[in-house]
This record gives sequence, structure tokens and C-alpha cells, in this order.
Amino acid sequence: MKFDYLVKINDYNVLALIGYMVVCDNHIHSYELKILDLFIKDKKLGKEAYDIINNILNDKDDKVTFNDALLVLEKESIELQKEIIFLLMCIRDADENKNPKENEIIEKCINTCGLSKLDLEYFEDDVINIINNINEKNENYKNTNENKSKNIFFNLINLIKGLIDKIFKKGNDSTEIKYNQTIELCKKIAENDFEYISPIYKNIDNHLANYITNLENISLDIKNINTGIDKNTYDEVVEIVEGLLNTIKMDVSNKILNYNEELYKKQNAINNYTISLIGRTKAGKSTLHTVLTGEGKECIGVGMQRTTKFNRVYQWKSIRIIDTPGIGGAEENGRIDEEIANSVVGESDLICFITSDDTIHQDTLEMIEKLLARNKPIIILLNHKENIRNARFDEFIKKPNRWKEGDKIEGYINRINQYLDKKGYKDEVEIYSVFLLAALMSKEDNYSQYSELLYKSSNIEEFTNSIQDNILRSGKISRSKTILNDTSYLFDECSLTFENQINILKTQIEKLKNSKSTIENTLKTYSEDYKKQVIQIVQYKFNKLIEQDSIRFAEENYKNDEQRIQSNWNQFILDIRFMEELNNEIKKASLEYNLNISQLVNDLYEDISYAFKGISMDSSFNINSEFSFKNIGAIISSIVGLIGSFFVSGPLGCILTIGSALGGILSNLFKSKEEKRRESINNFHKQLKIKLEEQREKYYQDINDQICANTESIQNHIYKSLNNLIDGFNKILKESIQIHNKVNIENDKINKMYAWRIIEFLEDNYGDLNIKQDELFIRIPKVERNENEIKIYTTQSLHQDTKRLKNLIKENVNILKFKEIDYGE
Repeated sequence: MKFDYLVKINDYNVLALIGYMVVCDNHIHSYELKILDLFIKDKKLGKEAYDIINNILNDKDDKVTFNDALLVLEKESIELQKEIIFLLMCIRDADENKNPKENEIIEKCINTCGLSKLDLEYFEDDVINIINNINEKNENYKNTNENKSKNIFFNLINLIKGLIDKIFKKGNDSTEIKYNQTIELCKKIAENDFEYISPIYKNIDNHLANYITNLENISLDIKNINTGIDKNTYDEVVEIVEGLLNTIKMDVSNKILNYNEELYKKQNAINNYTISLIGRTKAGKSTLHTVLTGEGKECIGVGMQRTTKFNRVYQWKSIRIIDTPGIGGAEENGRIDEEIANSVVGESDLICFITSDDTIHQDTLEMIEKLLARNKPIIILLNHKENIRNARFDEFIKKPNRWKEGDKIEGYINRINQYLDKKGYKDEVEIYSVFLLAALMSKEDNYSQYSELLYKSSNIEEFTNSIQDNILRSGKISRSKTILNDTSYLFDECSLTFENQINILKTQIEKLKNSKSTIENTLKTYSEDYKKQVIQIVQYKFNKLIEQDSIRFAEENYKNDEQRIQSNWNQFILDIRFMEELNNEIKKASLEYNLNISQLVNDLYEDISYAFKGISMDSSFNINSEFSFKNIGAIISSIVGLIGSFFVSGPLGCILTIGSALGGILSNLFKSKEEKRRESINNFHKQLKIKLEEQREKYYQDINDQICANTESIQNHIYKSLNNLIDGFNKILKESIQIHNKVNIENDKINKMYAWRIIEFLEDNYGDLNIKQDELFIRIPKVERNENEIKIYTTQSLHQDTKRLKNLIKENVNILKFKEIDYGE
């Protein structure tokens, strides 16, 4: 089927759908672009069409949105709608890997157009024919001027073919045969490994999904059980536990999505040996890309501009090259370095890291270290940066190897090696100094006279020989490293995160339990200090009332009857502001007491909050956790709100019952008037003093009782809050231990298969390639792994040592004869 020129496009914005289809998996595949180029040529479209698609490929701010493109599609003719959907189906199948996101786009287009899948079934054969035609041309393309002018992928196909020819010594039939045999066996190994890990991925996903469900049930249980604290406080405790639960659930949900994406990457890796190009911006990666693929760095097809956001994929003869955007760049819409690396590392058999010899950045070394942690073979190309296109070219051809001389390049190589040695990666990378510009110029017509000299001086041959060595020497184990070991790395990372979560929960639960005695002792100290302070305040105010103020009252009221005295006393207490000042002083002391208790509780919860920040399933470099103890303030407020309010009412509202204040008058008949007055005042004051002292002692006792009661109430309140937190954390801990064990069980299955592949590699015997799991567990009953060693316990009799694995596998491999006692060790 050809795309019909007569089916007109009313609105070119509909072509944005094509761009979204190409980049939905973050890859721009050469086969996809070839189909796109075929469509544009058949439809005789021009620059406007390219611009609309390029805006998507480069993620421009003014790009047509996906939804807007769907609206345009809805208004197009039924003929064009079917043609666009047919084109999308071709793009989906172009690279043999159907990403779920691609199917989602096709589904949305079908629904928008009101079509059904039955309407499009007759397209399937045409899709297959177009894909087969493209693949056949890629495999058999020849170097002709006609082809060069008519097909946008001439340079791509021809120069990748040239690369393979260089690698496998064109004309050497035995090497070509060995290569083909190795590639076919690699495919079979990858197919079997993928078939083996697929159900394990599914099991992990199910375990994590069930874990999330169980966490949600914990949340419901906590909401429905209150163990004795007031509702407001309990609601705050529930919110704290839910905050932790939500953080874990969010991280686990992200992990499920990431694992689904990783499984898709593993599927991509089945049929091809994948080389990924990663490098700093302006280090020469684009030049290397051009050397390997023949594509000019200004375009990725006729009219297609260079993209800095999405990976570009090229494949030929079961070799796939992934060209990533430059790291360390400042493109506004670019991806962060770690995202770029993580986008390809899961499907890469070999990583080629390009840096320049003008400087070695610290972040470059750190990125290499992170890639090595994934146990990926890495070749570092140290590219010589010098412009020899100008007047320096004549000088260059006189001494084409001068750039290799001197200490500069050797110094950079030593720095890289020293850094990696310190990080535990000694001898685990190959470093080649190359002159990529010279290699690029060797393929240009303007320098054809010096083509051989430029190519040889570039040192690119050493690099291609290294690729040959990696494929022929380690290709078979590399496939299992990509499919099995990389999966084991991801699940081990998940297991370690759960282990960290478990340790933090255990530590904090123990800390909460131990904090009770600390809180009890500290509260006792605070309460005693508070009680002393309040008693001192009361003592001072009562002493002043007894020794000073009450004398004045006696002088003014000794003649009054009991009713008048009581009335005047009440007013007197108000006038001298006794209760107001007393309450103010006590409130001030209570506030200090409140602050001390608040700080005590706040310090405890801040410690817990800080510790729980380490709980995250997300292994990315930038963790943004929702979990916090922001509601602790509300809990503290509800706790300390119990104190400081019980001295508001006055203790002296009805202090005296004067029945005999003027008694003994007959005994005073013969005394002077002044003496009689003074004696009456003294007698009245004496009785008043007795009453006040009684009130003071009673007040002391009330203070003591109330402080003790409230201290006990506060302590119980804090204990119940702690117990509720402990109960919630214990439930999370139980679930975390269970999921940790389940992840380890699944990962153990992967490690046993990986161990078997190591043994097959050492024996060079792949007769049991699709070994069944039961038989595998008999032959490999046990595998122990740590950062530096793999211990393989096997019932097999081996005749090969592990020297062949040197520099192929990061860990030391130790193969031991299995004995039943090993399970008890």
C-alpha cells in the first residue's frame, strides 16, 4: 500500500499525532522515521509538515498539543482518518516492539474517528508488507549514487554496515559465520531469559499491589479504633500514620510503573545487541554518532532536525545503537542526566561513554560510577578536541599522530582510573583515546585524498575492535546480564529499600517505647518545678494579703456587721486586684510549663520525623516525600491545653463568716477609746488572718492535687498517643517484613537462573538453555550475593575455573559444590 496523494489533508496540525507516536517511548527509531519519510514523500508534503512534526520531536513550546491534533483528526475525511491510523500502526510495528503507549494513541484515534478495530483489520497485511520492505532494504542496501540521492537512510544504513564490516573484518567468512552464530545464540538466550523473568515481574507487581491494599486496610483499621484519647488528638495521630502510609503507597506505586517500563526495555533488548552512546554535551558524541551511522549532526532525516530530548535508535544486522541526548547540558526542555542514563541502561549490553580531553568534570566521573553500579560493561572514549578543518589541517597531515603524544591524554586517563579505583571499580572499564573529528573527516568527499590517513590517526579502529571483542567474547553472558542481572539489581534495590524501611520502623518503635520513661522523668521534673513556682507565687500574694492588705481592711470594716463585712470584702479583693494579679502570675508560670512540655513532645516527634524521611521506595536521586509531622503541633496543643486553666476562678469569694468579730466588749469597758478601737481592729485582723491562712493551706493542697492530677492526665494523654503511633507503625512493620521476604524470594529465582547462565558460559554448553525452574533449583540450590561476590552452590561437576569471567562480571564468582549442610550455614 502507498499513501494516496489524492487524499488531501485539510489541516496539517493533524500530523502532530505522528510526532507523538514516534516519541511516546522516549525513543526516535530510524525505522519509524523511514516510514514517516515514505508518508511525506508519497503525500508530497513540504516544510510545513516537517515543522509541525519537528516541534513534537524537539518538544517545542509552540508545538501542537495531542488533544488539539485529535480534534483536527475528527474533522478530517474518513479516508484521511484511516490513512493516519494506518501510518500510526506502521510506526508502532516498525521496531518490532509494541509499547503500550503506542497502542493507547491508536485506540484514542480510533475512538475519536468513531471507527472500530474491525474497520482496520484489512490494514494488517499492508502494515506487515511495509515493515518487511523496509527491513529488507536496510539489510541489503548498496552504495550507489542513485540510492544516495533518493533515500534519506542511505548514510545510516551504509555506514552502520561499514561499521559491522570493520568489526568483523570484511571478507573473513569465518568471522562473519562466528558473528552470526553468536548473535543467534544471544537471541535465544535473551528470549529464554525474558520468558523466565516475565512472570517474576508479574509476581512482584502483584505483591506490591497487595502490599498497597494492605496498607489501605491498616489506614481503615486505625481510623476505626480509638484507644482512649480525645477525638481531635486521635484524628491528628491518624493523620500522622496516614502520612507515612501515603508516602510508602506513592513510592510503591511508582515502583510498579517503573518495573512495567523496565520489563518493556528488557523486551526491546531481546533481538539486538544494544550499544548506548552517553556523553557530555559538546564532548564529541554527535560526531561519534555520525561516524557510526553516517547521519549528519544537523538532522535525523530529510528535514528532520537534531533533537536534544529523545533518544535516537538505529539498528542493522542485530546491532542496535541508542544515541542519547548530551548530559550536563543546559537545554531548557532537556532531561536531567540521571533520567537520560536510566532511560537506556536497562536495555544496554554495552555503554559507550564519550568525554573530551579538554576537561574531565566531576559529574562525568560520578555518572560513570553510577553506570558501573548496574554492572554494565563500559567503554570510555576520551575524544581529542581540536579543529583541524582550518589552516591547521596542513600541519596535521604532516604529523597526524602528534595529538597522541605528551602527558595530557595520559593524565586524563590516569585521573579516571584513579577515581574508579577508589570507588572499587579497578580494571572494569576500557578507555580509548580517539580523534572523532578525524574519523568523521575521513568519510567526507572534501578529504577523500587523506581518507585512510585520517581514519588511522583517529584511533577509531581500536574502538571497533573492542566492540568486536565484547560481542564475540562476552555477548552471550552480556545478554543475561542485561535481562537477568539488571532485573536482579532493580529488585535488590527494592529489597534494600524495604530493609531500610524495616530498620527505621523498628528503631522508631523502640524509641517510642523507651521514650515513656524519659517523658515520665522529665514531666516529673517539670511538674515539681512548676508546683514550686506556683506555690511561691501563692505564698507571696497571700503573705502580702495577710500582713498588709488585710490590716487595712480590718481598720476600715471592724465596726461593720457580718453582711456588710462580706460585701466589702468581695469589693476589696477586686479593688486590690488580688485574683487578677494572682491568676496572671500563675498563667505566666503555666505558659512556661506548657512550653517545656511542648518542647519535650516536639523533640520526640521531630526525631521520628527526621528518621522517617529515610523511608522511600523511590531510588531516584531526588526524593520528594509527602510525609511530615506537621500535625504534631495540633497534638501538642491539645495536650498542653489541659493545663493552665484551672486557677482562673477565685479562692477567696466567700472567705469569712464573722460571728464574733466584736466579741469581748464587756472586757473593754474600762479601756480608752483608742485602745478599744485598736484592740477591736487587732482582734478582727487576727480572725481574718486565721481564715486567710486556712485558705492559703487549702489552696496549697488544691494546687498540689490539681498539678499532680493534670501531670498524670498529660502523661496518660502522651502515652496513649504514643501507643496509637506504635500500633500503627507495628502494623506497617509487619506488612513491610512480609513484602521484603516476598521480593527476596522472587529475586532469588532470578539469581539462580543468572548463576546457571554463568555456568553455561564457563562450560560453553547451552544444551539446557530453556531449563525448567524445578530442574534449575536442583542444579542451583543456593546463591549468595553481596556487593563483591557471587557464591554459586551447585550440584554440577565443573571442569572450568572462573578466570574467563575476569572483567566481564563485576563481582568475584565463587562456584562451590553444594552439600545439604550448606542450608544450615
